[in-house]
Amino acid sequence: MKHKQKLGYMVLGAGIMAVGITIGQIITPDIEAQNNGVFDQITCNGLIVLDKAGKRAVALGAAEVGNAVVVFDKAGKEAVALGAADFGNTVTVFDKAGKGAVGLAAGENTNGLVVHGKAGNEEIVVGTSEEYANVIQIIDRAGNVSWQAP
Repeated sequence: MKHKQKLGYMVLGAGIMAVGITIGQIITPDIEAQNNGVFDQITCNGLIVLDKAGKRAVALGAAEVGNAVVVFDKAGKEAVALGAADFGNTVTVFDKAGKGAVGLAAGENTNGLVVHGKAGNEEIVVGTSEEYANVIQIIDRAGNVSWQAP
C-alpha cells in the first residue's frame, strides 16, 4: 500500500468514528447520576446517607475489626451506633453533646449495660460474665463504687 492509500483509509476510519460518536450523542439519552429506582444489590465497604441539607444522616461501614451503623442527629452528631466486632456486639446511645450516654454490649463471655454521666464516666453498670458472675454497681462522680450487688 502506498502512503496515499493509508492516509485515505485513516481519514475514512476517522470519519466513520466521528459519525458514530455524533449519532451516539443524539440517540443515546444522558446518563443521570441519581436514580429513584429499585436496586437488587449494592456492594460497597461504606455508605453515607445525607439528609436534604447535605449533612450525614446515616453511615454504614465495614472494616477488619468490625462493622457499624451510625445514625446522626440533625446537628450532625452521633445519636445511635450499632456495632459488630470480634470482641462482641454493641449498641450505644449518645447524648446531645455527642458523648456515649448508654451502652449495651454482648460478647462471648460477657454481657453488660453501662449508663454514663455527663462527664462521660460510668455511673451505673449492670453486667454478667463467666469470670466475675453477675454485678450491679452504682458509681459516684469521683469514680468510686458507692453501691454494689452482690
